Amino acid sequence: MLDTSGPDRAGRLVGWDTSKEQLHKIIYLAKPMITDTSFLNDLVIDNKHGVVYIADTAHGSQAAIITVNLKTGVARRVLQDSHYTTAENIDMVIDGRTMSIGGQPARLGVNPITLDPNEDWLYFGSMSGTSVYRIATSDINNESLSAKALEDKVTRYGTKPISDGIIVDGGGNVYVTDITNGAIGVIKPTGDYEVLFKDDRLSWPDGFSYGADDKIYFTVDDLHNSPVLNNGKNKSHGKFKVMSFEPLVKAKVGR
Repeated sequence: MLDTSGPDRAGRLVGWDTSKEQLHKIIYLAKPMITDTSFLNDLVIDNKHGVVYIADTAHGSQAAIITVNLKTGVARRVLQDSHYTTAENIDMVIDGRTMSIGGQPARLGVNPITLDPNEDWLYFGSMSGTSVYRIATSDINNESLSAKALEDKVTRYGTKPISDGIIVDGGGNVYVTDITNGAIGVIKPTGDYEVLFKDDRLSWPDGFSYGADDKIYFTVDDLHNSPVLNNGKNKSHGKFKVMSFEPLVKAKVGR
């Protein structure tokens, strides 16, 4: 579980043992590993390398990915001040209204982040962005690479809409929460994007995860109607839910 940071407090990565129903471990993330504008937003666990990757949707060029060694707690801040993690200058328009934060049009950097089922590739992109990128997990964990050399290892995977979550199936299809259109889309291995589902019930879809039944589950949180994105007024309809769908290709065994 990820407890995001604030201006005067560290963030926390909290491990909970669901078998024993007790606290397993807390890893604190403090300055200089986080910044004054850090928003520890999303995470994915790489069991192969024993690492957690955190999307820090910090302000402007401060957006970055944080890697955390689950055994030692050692953290690294990578791909900061990179166009791969920085927001693009595009408006987030939902139901005809431009989302704003602090009186300014929302421009949110790296947020959607996930791994392929074999944990060979880390996929990510800016929330306010039109591309999904990927980097080999062997490269992002190679501490001998300079910042420039690491950036050179990133490749563009495909086109996406403004999104708050992604997940990959066993065939290399990247599913995307299309928050401005109330939809779920997919980026095919060709890099092309298409809408899979569009429905009035999909009011800000987020939080993809696989279930034990091999379906992909996601949350619907109506976030654009919450006070932070609606001029301090709560106009959410209270219709929060968890929904699911069948992936085009099942994730491989061992995910």
